[in-house]
Amino acid sequence: MKKVINSVIFAATFLFINFSIVNLTAAGYTIVVDQVGRKVAVPDKVERVVSLSPEGTRVVIALGAADKLVGVGSYSQRAIFSQYSEVFPWGKKLPDVGKLTGPNMELIVSLNPDVILGGWSYPPEATSLIQEKTGIPAVCVYTNKTIEDTFKEIETIGKIIGKEKEAKKLIAYLDKKIAKVKEVVLQIPESEKRKVYLSFWGEVTKTPVLYEPVDIAGGINAASSVARGAGGWGKGRWGAKVSTEQILDWNPDVILVHRSGSKKAPKASVSIEQIISEPALKLTNAVKNGRVYYTPGMICGWDHPRLFTEILYMAKLFYPDRFKDLDVAKEADKIFKKFYGVGGLWEKLSKRCGYYEWE
Repeated sequence: MKKVINSVIFAATFLFINFSIVNLTAAGYTIVVDQVGRKVAVPDKVERVVSLSPEGTRVVIALGAADKLVGVGSYSQRAIFSQYSEVFPWGKKLPDVGKLTGPNMELIVSLNPDVILGGWSYPPEATSLIQEKTGIPAVCVYTNKTIEDTFKEIETIGKIIGKEKEAKKLIAYLDKKIAKVKEVVLQIPESEKRKVYLSFWGEVTKTPVLYEPVDIAGGINAASSVARGAGGWGKGRWGAKVSTEQILDWNPDVILVHRSGSKKAPKASVSIEQIISEPALKLTNAVKNGRVYYTPGMICGWDHPRLFTEILYMAKLFYPDRFKDLDVAKEADKIFKKFYGVGGLWEKLSKRCGYYEWE
């Protein structure tokens, strides 16, 4: 019986993907160009969404369309509905359709979604394969770790789910937040900019070689000249593994330690104590001057409110005198509330993770 069902699914899939774009458009579909350049025909009216990517899930929620979610991927359960359990108790009840690279196709089809949101850091082939196997429009959306692509992601999802006005407002709101930081940073001479080392992903010597929040906040990423995947880690994407001797050679002014806020974070993360006890790192300006801090970083892709808050947080850490009027906690609470509809989230996250707090 299972083989018969599968045969029916794949037969339907074959018919679906062989419709021409013209026919689909005429039948009430809109053509969307996703973030890897794929042209996807999605229904003009989307009421049911399966989101495999936590980034996509977060944007759907932020645009006021959480009620459209009928299924989410495993990472959405882990990084959103477990992380903010008091905010989204209903999230745990949504069907878990698995990981993007290995979703439960039959379950997805049974949920009868109008569209599937794929993406994140996986290759576009993954999203194309899901569309081919389910016969359901699948759109690749992801931040690609840049602000520009983050805004494009919000815009694309807004178009898909009929929330274009809300998407434009959200982008304008976030852009205004970082514009104020950029305005101040423009006045800082290159010679006065802080050199920053990022200790991420559970090891002192694992670091992102690309990290735009540091750039926007006026810092200089010490590892920016390192090749992606150097040291045999990072899969060639945007991370690398270096030595403590290399970090000493860079002699960063500030060291930021990734602390995501998940329940396992304190055990899985590097601690500030670990950093300051490393023999080589004791000699850096950052350790000598007591400028080692925890930072939000990522959790299963970028948590959008965490990303934009981190830019403000870093700016004040790097240049407290230039940003003395910036109330990070107050602004962070506004950003989180804008996305998730509830106040006090930053305060809880900050205390749980030990982020720096100004008096």
